[in-house]
Amino acid sequence: DYKANRDIDRMEDFFNQPMGISLKDAYLGKNIILSPLAIPTKRPNDSMDYFNDVDGALTWWKKIAFQYMRPLQDIEAEAVSRYEAITQKDDKVLGISIRGTDYTSLMPPMHPIQPTVEQVCIDADKIILEFGYSKVFVNTEDQKIADIMKRHFGEKYICNERTLLNYNQGFIVNCFNRQPETERINGGREYLITQLMLSKTDALLASRTSGTVGTAMIPNSWKIIKIYALGRYL
Repeated sequence: DYKANRDIDRMEDFFNQPMGISLKDAYLGKNIILSPLAIPTKRPNDSMDYFNDVDGALTWWKKIAFQYMRPLQDIEAEAVSRYEAITQKDDKVLGISIRGTDYTSLMPPMHPIQPTVEQVCIDADKIILEFGYSKVFVNTEDQKIADIMKRHFGEKYICNERTLLNYNQGFIVNCFNRQPETERINGGREYLITQLMLSKTDALLASRTSGTVGTAMIPNSWKIIKIYALGRYL
C-alpha cells in the first residue's frame, strides 16, 4: 500500500510524475497497473561502452531520462541559480566528481574502485593546462576531499555549498536512514541540485559511480569526459 512504500519510493519529492498520476493514486487506484520498465538496451557496466555511446546505449538512456526523470521545476531552478551565482559568463569550468567516506574506507565488494584524490588533482591539472579551464566545480560528499581540493585549486575551486560528511566509520547510508524524514528529503534535494550543477560544467573528470552514470543521462554541457574505469573492489 501507499503508506508502506512511502519511505522506499520518494520520487515525487524530487521528480515530476511522467504520467500525470501521483504515487498515492497509483497505489490506491483500481485501474492502474504497476509494471517494470522494459530495458531493450545495455545496462551500464564496467566497460566504457555506456559513456562512449556504443550501440546508442547512452543515447537511449538520455531519451528515457528526459521522458521519465524530469526534476521538479524548483529544484532545476535552484541548480541554475546557484551555478550562475558562482560562475561568470566567460568561465570554462571543469567538473570533478569523486567519492570518499565509506566508499574508499570500506571498499565495499563489487563497487567501482575509486581513484586517489592525489591522482585526480594531477589529472585535473593536466586538463586545466591543456584546455584553459578557469574554474573547477567539485562534487563530493567527503569534507576531507573537499578541503584537499580547495587547497590545491585555490581560487579556481567552486562547489555547491552543502553540508559534507566528516567520516569516521561505518556505512553512511545507515546514518542517513536514521535521520528524520525532513532531513532525508533535504539531503536528497541537495544531492540532486549538486548533480544538476555538475551537468552544467564544460567538462567532466569523474570516478565511476551510480551518480556519475545517472548524471550522464541528463542534458549536459560536457565537451570532454574522462571517467576512471578501475575495476571493482573484491
